[in-house]
Amino acid sequence: MRAYPVVLFDLDGTVLDTTPMIVESLRHTAHAHLPEWAAPEADLVHGIGTPLERQFVEHIRLAGRA
Repeated sequence: MRAYPVVLFDLDGTVLDTTPMIVESLRHTAHAHLPEWAAPEADLVHGIGTPLERQFVEHIRLAGRA
């Protein structure tokens, strides 16, 4: 059997519930670029798993900035 120098773990959603951290990072980034905008948490959670660019384009559209 071949030995590998590293072991990778997929913790997100399996071992750890990272949803709160993901939502907070989205809020932080959005606030840096759209300080007046506050997305409902449900909207942020709904986008998890889709590409970030698509999420932010949608959030900007919802904020009336597109």
